Amino acid sequence: MAMNRINEDFVVRRLLKTLALMGLMVPTLAQALGLGDIDVKSALNQPLHAEIEVVSVAPGEMDALRVGLASSEMYARIGIDRTPLLDGLRFRPVVRDGRYFVMVVTEAAVSEPFLNFLIEAEWPGGRLVREYTILLDPP
Repeated sequence: MAMNRINEDFVVRRLLKTLALMGLMVPTLAQALGLGDIDVKSALNQPLHAEIEVVSVAPGEMDALRVGLASSEMYARIGIDRTPLLDGLRFRPVVRDGRYFVMVVTEAAVSEPFLNFLIEAEWPGGRLVREYTILLDPP
């Protein structure tokens, strides 16, 4: 009977240590780079100008961040049409007032009122693919 009590105490202590260790790991995992909502600054029949806030950026991640339109294979895998219009999208990470953004722009005016696209972001700590949908209203 005493032996069972000792084994139970050992198991409980080991479990508590494991849970404490996992609790320390969760905040670091939660700090992964993320892409926020898209804020469109242009209207229909104008060149696209939008920005996406980059959240939970660790020091040095923005320097190595590469952002672009996801591959055709990724579009097929997710089941989204990749229209030729999307080839004109350009992505550029920027820092403004201590905040981090991805600028999404086109040189040509966008005459489609609705854009749906996938962004792929890569940095030394990982990779992220996110879908964005834009509804452009007339000016």
